[in-house]
Amino acid sequence: FLFGLLKTFGGLILSCALCGALDGNSGVIKSMMIDITDSTNVAQVFGFLPLAWMTANMLGPLIGGSLSHLADRFPRLFGQSTFLKTHPYFLACTGPALFPALVCMVTYMLLQETVPMTTSLWSLIQNSCQTILTFVHTKPPQVDTSNPNTIQGSPDDSKPLPLSTLMTPYVLIATLNFTTLTLFDHSLHAPIPVFYATPVNKGGLGLDPLRIGNILAVFSIANGLFQLFLFAWLHDRFGTKVVYTCGVASGVPIIITFLIINML
Repeated sequence: FLFGLLKTFGGLILSCALCGALDGNSGVIKSMMIDITDSTNVAQVFGFLPLAWMTANMLGPLIGGSLSHLADRFPRLFGQSTFLKTHPYFLACTGPALFPALVCMVTYMLLQETVPMTTSLWSLIQNSCQTILTFVHTKPPQVDTSNPNTIQGSPDDSKPLPLSTLMTPYVLIATLNFTTLTLFDHSLHAPIPVFYATPVNKGGLGLDPLRIGNILAVFSIANGLFQLFLFAWLHDRFGTKVVYTCGVASGVPIIITFLIINML
């Protein structure tokens, strides 16, 4: 809602930062999927995860492209609305924003925890804040060097593990890799709509919002179907490391194709 009302660049940056700060659903869903799967079916189950992103990325651009600049595209119906002329992207942002608000309510009422909670939410927040504030003064955990994935120092399995006990080599390497992947992913996908909308003489394609929404929707469908039908097979055939490395390395030729598309 806020993004469609702002008029300054600083406000848009603040809105995007707020959106990213509140976008914690991905990690929660992946954690829940790990809880209900094992090594024999985790790849197959994660192959269905892109269906949600495919649906959202398909409907979001279509809705956004269809509801933007209504006063200019349909002057007979919306030409008298000063608000829509001043905020041409308000409805384009409001439409997709209503869906996560609805999902939040449904999740709160119907989603069941995969791990039983013995600690209240407020106590968990207090413990997390206290752990973060005292982490730099905490003695490093004793980790079995023969197994980098071993975590010690948890006398009560019913209580959440302190943050300091999770700093094992496997956890740190996995976190660093996921952070790098997220950085590359956002660095690649965020400029794509800007590239589509930028005039050709400035290095873009000069497309209108409706065509941009349609292209992003088609891309989301193709991406989701590819991962749904091929991810599990590729993972079982080549392994996690090879698939991850090839996926990250594929960003280089993708960036080069931006220049080629502009010249064509």
